[in-house]
Amino acid sequence: MIRSVKFCFLLLLIYCYSCNDRASTKGPIPGDIEIIKIELPGQDSLVHLSNFVTSVKVIPLEFSDQSIVGKVVKTKVYNDRIYIQDKYHTSLLVFDIHGKFLHSIGTQGRGKSEYFYLTGFDVNERGVFIYNNYPSEVHHFDYEGKNLGKSEKIDTQGSYFAMQDDFYYLYLRSPGDSKYELDIYSSDFKKHVGYFPSNPDFQQGGITGLFSGTSSDGSIPFYVPLNDTIYMLNKDEIMPSYFIDFGKKRISDGDRLELYKNMDRLNEVSLSKDFAFDVSNVQNIDDFLFFNYYYSYMKHSVFYNKKNKTAINSYNIFDDISNMIFVDPIAQYKNQLIGIYYPHDISINIKFIQRLLKENGRVTDQGRENLKLLENLSKDVFSANAFVIFYTL
Repeated sequence: MIRSVKFCFLLLLIYCYSCNDRASTKGPIPGDIEIIKIELPGQDSLVHLSNFVTSVKVIPLEFSDQSIVGKVVKTKVYNDRIYIQDKYHTSLLVFDIHGKFLHSIGTQGRGKSEYFYLTGFDVNERGVFIYNNYPSEVHHFDYEGKNLGKSEKIDTQGSYFAMQDDFYYLYLRSPGDSKYELDIYSSDFKKHVGYFPSNPDFQQGGITGLFSGTSSDGSIPFYVPLNDTIYMLNKDEIMPSYFIDFGKKRISDGDRLELYKNMDRLNEVSLSKDFAFDVSNVQNIDDFLFFNYYYSYMKHSVFYNKKNKTAINSYNIFDDISNMIFVDPIAQYKNQLIGIYYPHDISINIKFIQRLLKENGRVTDQGRENLKLLENLSKDVFSANAFVIFYTL
């Protein structure tokens, strides 16, 4: 059952204090929050992608020495260009909407127009912004890669970065240089607001998909590690918008606080206490909300239909449209969710489609074409680049 109620409480970790004249904080704005109930997490059945996706578009990225994609940290599609931050590249990779490599943006170094580390990025109507967390500053480029300058030094550091209008968002789990985990700055640095007080007793933990998407109204989905509330950031304000109700499988507040202190026990505790937790990788488009959660330390995907208030969740999603291995979306563009498919899945995917053909399973015309593509690439898989997959809902 899914219902809307008035959200009138603030979670333990969301209380806040005044800071100083330049930086202040206020709690998330109470408002209507929608409750998404996940019935019987962990009792999964096979889910067909065609139940909620109308088409799948597979785009192989052009392979070259300059454009090899190893491990995507963040991707964003803006004005029909695909921007990829890769773990093994010091520059931002830019492809057109058909997968052709265009150029890279930014240079690592100590020069005036260079940065030390590509920590995060964002793209908007003003250009491309690359965040470097040491020293903490934002570098501004045009869409072709011309350097347009950089910001003044920022007081706090972040491991995750995003922009909305003229506001910078920085997030760092349990930071040592800030009173807050989430810091929001206006681009002229005249305003600074902090949320989620930092606790030195809490360990830093792995985070996935933070600041990865935007909404149709421009707000940015946000969540706190190990939590089950989804917030929306709008300029310098944050509003709780969805609460994921796992019922009896919900992690207790006590267990959550203990895990914050010792994240190394996450696997052990989540298996022994049998709870669902860690809502993450939130993507918000007009009619659907997508997110992941973990149960028995296995990642589940959730497609929530906002119109009919239904949630489909499973770790076993069968792409009966293109017969490609389903990959969790890590970004969104218009009414599409975007995932990254890596070459190491090619041989497994070939065997999967061949088995379907042998057993008279459901193989589509698109699946047969994809089989030819995959078989051709398998002849020299080391010359194959990642694919970008667009799921249209």
